[in-house]
Amino acid sequence: MSDKYINKTIKYIDSHNKQPNETHSNFSQVINIDKDVDTVVMLRCVIKKSYYLIQQGQNTFTLKEGSNTITIKFEEGNYSASSFKNILQQFLNLYSPNGFTYAVSLPNQLTEPSTGKYSFFVTGNGSIQPEFIFTEYLYEMFGFESNSTNSFINNSLKSKNIVNFQLKDTLRIHSNIVTDLSDNILQEVTSSTTGDFSSIRYECLDIEAHSKPFNIKINTFKFKVLDEDGLPINLSLNVLFTLMFYKKNSLTDIANKTNIDYIKFQLLKNK
Repeated sequence: MSDKYINKTIKYIDSHNKQPNETHSNFSQVINIDKDVDTVVMLRCVIKKSYYLIQQGQNTFTLKEGSNTITIKFEEGNYSASSFKNILQQFLNLYSPNGFTYAVSLPNQLTEPSTGKYSFFVTGNGSIQPEFIFTEYLYEMFGFESNSTNSFINNSLKSKNIVNFQLKDTLRIHSNIVTDLSDNILQEVTSSTTGDFSSIRYECLDIEAHSKPFNIKINTFKFKVLDEDGLPINLSLNVLFTLMFYKKNSLTDIANKTNIDYIKFQLLKNK
């Protein structure tokens, strides 16, 4: 039986082959295909989890005390709820413009319900109620919303949401190899189940469902690994993609998909 994917061509992409001015999360590669193809699908990918929870350029928030404000910056790296709490309390007390005293706490799991939320307290502040101000960064580690201002009330403040120390649940691989007008996402992969400094792995289980129209007009393609909000991911190690190209909707393809073996395969797969 002939292959139901007409003119199937496999290409292996490795960001080690990037140009000197490119990065592992934003690189280009020349792909030449000498067959008549119009469809692309990612069969496999490996993204080494070499990015940090808190990344350079996405690591600040603003503390406001009355008319005084200061930008507080966290070091790039990975944090847990406990380590972040301790460092945050240290920074608040060190950089407070007015010399206020802050405390940050999590519920004691031995004596209290575990809520996954911080409680913030301030003393020595007189009648001034401080504010935590966020743009698009750090807010999830504090348990607040993006682009929000969060004010102390009666010298205390509590996280609105459960604190989150997973950068994002998914990563999206964007590329101009795709001609879909709705977006340029080649593939989305789940990252939240992968531990720090290990590898995020994806394998396609349904080729037709994940196939995208292939941009046949060029041969130099750009690949970007972004988070689910479209923000850059700072990868320090390489990524690996396995791409398959094929011709879709040809008469031969239709014939292959109506043969008995293929129908049996689909019935077994859908059970």
